[in-house]
Amino acid sequence: MGWPHEQSDARLAVDEQVAAMDAVGLGPDVDVLAAYGRAADGIADAQLSFTAAQDDLEGMILTAAIGMHMHHQLILELVALAQASHAIRRYLPQQGPDR
Repeated sequence: MGWPHEQSDARLAVDEQVAAMDAVGLGPDVDVLAAYGRAADGIADAQLSFTAAQDDLEGMILTAAIGMHMHHQLILELVALAQASHAIRRYLPQQGPDR
């Protein structure tokens, strides 16, 4: 991903999550990790750009402290919607031109 190879809580958390997934036989392969990484990179860039665009320090702090949590929740909900949409298209029979 071109991310700096620096130790951080975030890097450790990813390593631990992948190890936990591997332990139960659900570890992601390199292609899946790359796809997730590209999506996460775009999201992180958009979030930081949104925070930096605030007009004052108070706005930046509010956005970072509360807004990032809300943005993360939005991302989870968008992923759930995307999963439902993909499942509908893949597994439900087509019913008319609106589907």
